[in-house]
Formats: sequence, structure tokens, C-alpha cells
Amino acid sequence: MRWGYPILLFAFLYEETGYFLHLFFDNFQDISIIDFEYRLTGLIPSVWLAQHARPWLSEMVMAGYFSYYFIIPIGALILWAKQRTKEFQHMLLAVCIGFFISYLGFSIYPVEGPRFFIPHLHPQPIQGPFFVKLAKFVIDKGANHGCCMPSSHVAVAVIVLMALFRGARLWFWMFFPLVIGLAIGTVYGRFHYVSDVVVGLAIAPLSFGLASWWLNRFYWRTNVS
Repeated sequence: MRWGYPILLFAFLYEETGYFLHLFFDNFQDISIIDFEYRLTGLIPSVWLAQHARPWLSEMVMAGYFSYYFIIPIGALILWAKQRTKEFQHMLLAVCIGFFISYLGFSIYPVEGPRFFIPHLHPQPIQGPFFVKLAKFVIDKGANHGCCMPSSHVAVAVIVLMALFRGARLWFWMFFPLVIGLAIGTVYGRFHYVSDVVVGLAIAPLSFGLASWWLNRFYWRTNVS
């Protein structure tokens, strides 16, 4: 419990970030991301995906996206149940670091995301009988408007994957397709730009490395658990 209780606090801490979005910028910075991605690819990724959306594909991708809400606690429980104490501690500290870096990013570079900034460019809402509706319900009820850069979902999900790769390899392969679906779903669902996902991917190894450095240097030398 001493190591695991932060998992219960992240939802509340995330809510608080909404009050700090405009510490540095009065306006959202979406246009700069859209311009960058368009210059790089010649298209707007969420709009391109919307043109190829199908209900069955939307359900698959949104299932991966929705899995985010279970990946952290289940990943922690797996490592705890397997008595992989160091991997358990490493994962939780890295997740904390990943979240706090993301929270700082929300304030430094506030971004609305495609569903708010360019809804007129998407042909129609994505359709699906279950996971699409479930993901939309959760986002509508719990997401902060403007907390998009970086994608904390992707950052912490990849951190969990990295911990499972070390401590529970079979579960790593089981979670891997879900995290791929999550990363695609953030753009497919119009919640994030590709840039948000890329920065989230970069935060994962950074957080994992910082956690490893701190634990090896200051904690595991003097503590056995």
C-alpha cells in the first residue's frame, strides 16, 4: 500500500491540472501542431483516419483506448502477485514521474485536441455499439479540456509495458496489442494529435530511466523492499 496508493490519486491530481492550463499561454496552441504535422505529412492525421473509419475498426481501436483505465492497476497487481518487488516499485515510481512530467506539459503547452479545435473538418462522429460509446462517455465525463500535450495515456501505458517486459514477459505480450490500440485510438478518436502521442512515447523511457536511477542510487542500496 505504501508504494501502490498513488494509483488511487492520479484521477484527482489530473482534475487539478485543469486550473493551471493557462499559466504561460492565454490561448491554446493547436494551430502550431496542425501546421507542423501538415508540413511533415501533407495531411491532418485525425481527419485522414476519419475518412477511413468503419464501425468494426472503431470498436477494435476504442477497446484498446479504453484499456488504459485498467492497465496501470492490473499491471501493478500482476507484478505484486508475482512478488517482483523491484519491478513493482520501479513501475509505480516511473508512472508517477511520467504523470507529473505530463501535467507540467499541459501547462507549458496547452492544447485542445482535434475534437475541440477542428470538429468541422471531421466528416462525422465515429460509430460503434459498445467501446466507442463507453470511451466517449468516460472522456466526456472525466477529461479536462486542454490537457492534450503530451498524451499521458500513452506515456504511462508504455511505462507499464516496460515494467512487464522485465517482470512478467507473458503479460507484456498480452498487453502489447492493447497499448498499440491505445496509441492509435488517441488520434483515431480525435482526442490527440500524433505529436502528442510521440511526445508521450518519449516521456516513457525518460521516466523509466529516472526512476531506475533514483531507486538504484538512493533506495535499493539501503532498503530490501
